[in-house]
Amino acid sequence: MKSIKTFIYVFKKSLTEPKYYQDILKTSFWFSLKYLLILNLALMLIESVIIAVTVLPNINRKIEPVKNEIIKISRNFFPRELKVVVNRGQLSTNVKEPYIVNPPVINMWLKNSKNDEGSARNLITIDTNADIGQYEKYQTVFLLTKNSVVYPDRQNSLNTYKITQFPNNLNFYIDYAKYNKFYIKLLPYINLLPKVIFIGLIALLIMMPWFGAIFLTIGNLFYLFWTTCLFWLVFKIQKKSVTYYQIFRLGMHGITIVILVGTLASTLKIDLGIGLFISFVVWMIYVFKNVNFQVNNG
Repeated sequence: MKSIKTFIYVFKKSLTEPKYYQDILKTSFWFSLKYLLILNLALMLIESVIIAVTVLPNINRKIEPVKNEIIKISRNFFPRELKVVVNRGQLSTNVKEPYIVNPPVINMWLKNSKNDEGSARNLITIDTNADIGQYEKYQTVFLLTKNSVVYPDRQNSLNTYKITQFPNNLNFYIDYAKYNKFYIKLLPYINLLPKVIFIGLIALLIMMPWFGAIFLTIGNLFYLFWTTCLFWLVFKIQKKSVTYYQIFRLGMHGITIVILVGTLASTLKIDLGIGLFISFVVWMIYVFKNVNFQVNNG
């Protein structure tokens, strides 16, 4: 309770009373660092509460359609007439080739996505007579040939996985019945998706303020590093005996206005541009005029 009262007192004085900054120079660096950490933590906790109040009550309603779509895609993903056999490192099918596996939702996504000429329009194409050099011709994401699986990487170059790389020349087959057994086993886990996301979001909201406060404070210190350089150069030009450390310490409390106004502007999606920096400079000039740097601050 005493720590909270101390924080509120320091916060109020840092934001409204330039004369208080004389006392800051009498405290340790860790006093100011702890103040910054608690300030950022308090703001992050408020943000977490706002997110919890506005997002959590509606999360299940928003995730349920996504879950149902995943179930729909999963249930109809594997074609009923298709049977794929891998035997001694070679792939074969029971259908006329080239054969395209393109679930409706994925097909719609591929059509709506921004495609260049010759880019993927299908998810999987099976052609055991194809050569890997013909990949572009098929306009597909995955091309399955007699002995290879061809697919693009993030740099749009081709990766080739040889079917002979299966362990011990693994032989297997998959048809709709076998796929459906796998789907039935997977279904309970898909149904858990809303609960998993809900619990994950709660965990994130609990952890976010603590990690966020640390990263924000580090950002504040970097901001002060270069702004203190500017103030220090001005004092040097004026031939005043003020140390970099003294300016930095005052800035650790003067930055309160930047943190508060910046957080509010970000929440309201207002771009203040250089206005935030100017407000900090004006406030710090006011602070400097009320501080006697020559007093022995211990």
